[in-house]
Amino acid sequence: MLSQARRALAIVNRTFFRPRRLLADSTEPVGRLFGRERGTPIDRYYIERFLEQQRDLVRGTVLEVGESTYSRRFGGDRATRFEILHVHRTAEATIVGDLADPPSLPEGGIDCFICTQTFNFIFDVRAAIRGAHRLLAPGGVLLATMAGISQISVGDSERWGDFWRFTTQSARRAFGE
Repeated sequence: MLSQARRALAIVNRTFFRPRRLLADSTEPVGRLFGRERGTPIDRYYIERFLEQQRDLVRGTVLEVGESTYSRRFGGDRATRFEILHVHRTAEATIVGDLADPPSLPEGGIDCFICTQTFNFIFDVRAAIRGAHRLLAPGGVLLATMAGISQISVGDSERWGDFWRFTTQSARRAFGE
């Protein structure tokens, strides 16, 4: 029901709130809501496509940052427990810790860690990668996505900082270590 309402709203927004004209020399984005005002943001299309392709790996105890939306959507009956990581104690958080401070995190209990669009907001990205690794059980998997095509998130930048954009080469090297 909610999906139908969202689709209807997207159609209305695309129909009635089209930009009047796009200027080739403009440096301003068409919208400031990452495309949500016109439907699904383009980065979410690629994130969801990636997670769909990795669906079989979303199993056992599944961890996600801030919420469990993708864990539940892609985990199906393979997921036995859903955990939510947050740096601050919140009503939703089941694990409170800082990826950039590995000792603040529990060790070895996560079978699948879905970590979307997070590493670019952590200055000490290498420590954050170690923190993610610490969380994983033997044989556990990290499904990470990083910003590359999306605009800078002013709200997240003000709250956490916005430090990195990764290339395939930099991600392979950083996570490969």
